[in-house]
Amino acid sequence: MTAADHPSPALLAWEIYPEAGEQGCFVFAADRPAAVAAGATELGIAPEAVESVLRMPEFDAFAPGPIPLAALLEQGCEYECPVCGCRIAQGARDGHGRVLSPVEAGDQVYCSATHAAQARHD
Repeated sequence: MTAADHPSPALLAWEIYPEAGEQGCFVFAADRPAAVAAGATELGIAPEAVESVLRMPEFDAFAPGPIPLAALLEQGCEYECPVCGCRIAQGARDGHGRVLSPVEAGDQVYCSATHAAQARHD
């Protein structure tokens, strides 16, 4: 048997949290130990500080990443605009009742292209 007979394990999506209520992250890894290590590295914590590791099969198709913002919102992820503080979620609306058009810029999510541009200039 050759290595070709044993394909590498597929990358699977995992959601990693350091503590309840803290900011988590999504990583792609072949198994739980690798996901803990990758998540700890991304969060800047020791692997022992990882409190929650959840498999997220709905995101496996996006390996090796990144997961598109629309897919994250569709699955119930929520963000806060760093410019105005409004909640960004699937179907969220602004103060005038208009559905938000969130924009991803780097590691931030903004409620609008206007706020993303404003943040770039600040």
